[in-house]
Amino acid sequence: MLNAKAHAAPLFEALHGPRNAALWRYLREDPAETVAALLRRLTDWTALPHVRAHVFLSATGEMLGMGARLHRQFHDHPELRPGPYVELAAIVFRLCDHGTGLPQLGVAQLVSLALSDRGVNGCLWRCATDNIASDRFARKLGFRHYATAPDGIAKGMARHSHFYVLERPGFIPA
Repeated sequence: MLNAKAHAAPLFEALHGPRNAALWRYLREDPAETVAALLRRLTDWTALPHVRAHVFLSATGEMLGMGARLHRQFHDHPELRPGPYVELAAIVFRLCDHGTGLPQLGVAQLVSLALSDRGVNGCLWRCATDNIASDRFARKLGFRHYATAPDGIAKGMARHSHFYVLERPGFIPA
């Protein structure tokens, strides 16, 4: 689990700076400008009752990135069974780890945690329609595309997203 006080500085070091600027292109927020600003953001975020934030560490304890499980209720989408789903969100890994398999292992662990939550129907994934890498990643992990729709405003621009679902094993859609 992410501990804001313990992880803010190593996350800042791993995910910020000019070499990692591209990481923030598709996230709703820009990178924090200081460790203190990131600490405030993480503290606020982890205080939300529906958020379970995690860090990804290498076998040697080196900070690789972060992600979260957001508990959601859905009742009005024809592709989703009414009830609880876990949305995976704010998944970000150091650029130097892209293509190494480490992000896939980390996200697979997040999926496993999400599907182990009692009563959860499955996992959700959303990505901006122009985020081709995230789109491919979701499909590689076994997520099924179920919608493309407007998804609010991000960084001053209207955003459209692809929405994916991965049902709990044994779940049969209605």
